[in-house]
Amino acid sequence: QVKEYADQMLGGTLVTKQSGPEGKPITTLLMAKKMELVNEMYLSITLDRTTMGPLIVACAKGGTSIEDTAAEDPSWIIKCPVDISKGITKENTKTVVDGLIAGLERMGVASQLKDKKEDAYKQIENLYNMFVKYDCTMVEVNPIAEDPSGLLLAADAKIGFDDNAFFRQKAVFDEGDKNV
Repeated sequence: QVKEYADQMLGGTLVTKQSGPEGKPITTLLMAKKMELVNEMYLSITLDRTTMGPLIVACAKGGTSIEDTAAEDPSWIIKCPVDISKGITKENTKTVVDGLIAGLERMGVASQLKDKKEDAYKQIENLYNMFVKYDCTMVEVNPIAEDPSGLLLAADAKIGFDDNAFFRQKAVFDEGDKNV
């Protein structure tokens, strides 16, 4: 069935809220093992003009439009600026993870995440380190999801790279989608 679905998709056009009505051509498909997801959340790291550095944005309500959630009730949104001179700290990751756990509790959702905090801190730290290492302008994980054991998984992601870093990130740009 995978080949059948892939053949139907390749060469087509993907139309989403982010792509706009004209859509984007489908030139590549990545396959992954089906994941068992218990809770879907949102996490992004982006460059923030206000703080002039990286900003982690998270929300326990993931898998949906973060823009809609922020417009309806901004109290769901966790914002954690990262001091670029220090890099990501345990305090930063703790702020994000504790905020996600509080959001899940606010929704009345069962979660094992509080039993796996150290793993969650490391997952967020790894995403931040990738953001810095590869000159990203954005790493958006939606959903970042909890599996049945409480581990965080990056179930789907969108990553943007700084065009000015081409000379440092040639391998990344060589792999990039030429249709963007």
